[in-house]
Amino acid sequence: MIAARVATELIIEVRYALRMIGVPIEGPALMLGDNMSVVISTTIPSSVLKKKRLACGYHRVREAIAAGILHFAHIPSAENAADIVDLYGSCQRTSTSLSPGKLPSEIEALTKRTVPSLSTY
Repeated sequence: MIAARVATELIIEVRYALRMIGVPIEGPALMLGDNMSVVISTTIPSSVLKKKRLACGYHRVREAIAAGILHFAHIPSAENAADIVDLYGSCQRTSTSLSPGKLPSEIEALTKRTVPSLSTY
């Protein structure tokens, strides 16, 4: 949850910096996480937060999702190219191959979905 909050704040900062130099921003950013419980608790509004110490991070991520700043999706650990040490570090996962252009079907569905940009409101 803490990593999701930090990533959300970085996304907001980068989007703000890009807008200040005149770059038009279309649609939300795509944030991927391999912890399914964090993804579910932050993307489903009716989910109940079980630990009060995570409340600030939870609300920061929920606010960004509700505002249309980002989409938060789950990516399985075996397909997470960003976590390359875990991906190729164990013998069980060495058969998994990732090419630079390969995206899991869930992420492909998110990237093809049309979301209105904030500038239309």
